Amino acid sequence: YDTQRPEVGPIFRTPVTVVVPVPVQASPMGSQPVVWREKLSTGPGSIKRHFIRTPPGATWAELVLKFNPTSTNTGPNRLFFIHCLQNLPHIPFSKTEGKFVMRCTMAESKKETMRVEGNGTLEVTIAQFWSSLGSTDVEAEVYFF
Repeated sequence: YDTQRPEVGPIFRTPVTVVVPVPVQASPMGSQPVVWREKLSTGPGSIKRHFIRTPPGATWAELVLKFNPTSTNTGPNRLFFIHCLQNLPHIPFSKTEGKFVMRCTMAESKKETMRVEGNGTLEVTIAQFWSSLGSTDVEAEVYFF
């Protein structure tokens, strides 16, 4: 900040991002896994990022993606990159992340699992590869056990 020229404003600004994870609802009976669901519409090069609160006592998560290509004039094949990360203190990312590549053809479902810890935040990133032309509807579900 220049005190001689206050109209210029600050010398630099530091942006601050606050991430508030989405809570998941436990099933009423308690015997079913806890589920997070989201419907997405993706296109070439699109990146969808979600932050999900892991329920207490959860030890692993199952990610299920249901693909439905909406524009088939560009071909039915789509390539997706999935990155799941849970930031835990004193544990390297290599132990708490899952990186998956999924190729979908027409309407189909794919499943991956990863280790998680309860009362944390799980980041789930779903990206359609830039050269996978055409739009795709994706229904993402994360089951916590």
